[in-house]
Amino acid sequence: MDFFGIPACTASGLARIALRTDAAVVPDSPCGMRARKFILRFDAALELVRTGDDQADVIANTAKFTKIIEDYIRRYRTSGSGFTALGKPALKASRRCIDGFKN
Repeated sequence: MDFFGIPACTASGLARIALRTDAAVVPDSPCGMRARKFILRFDAALELVRTGDDQADVIANTAKFTKIIEDYIRRYRTSGSGFTALGKPALKASRRCIDGFKN
């Protein structure tokens, strides 16, 4: 799965659990700080992709979640959310993960 256009090791556990249990997936992200406390943003619960093909559904939902994470990082990259540390070391680690766990 790509993360900012680069193949990355992406966890599918959230999609698997949500699909099996009908749990709501509610995107949230720290979007700033005030008085040394994080301000959290919660969006509406996501509608899961359900085609009847379990593996395809896991892949589609994981891609959906990854896209939302990318959007949050783009939107709040200067908010002190901690996402700004993503750089070459993280990308190298991702590539090592991909090489070790290719499907």
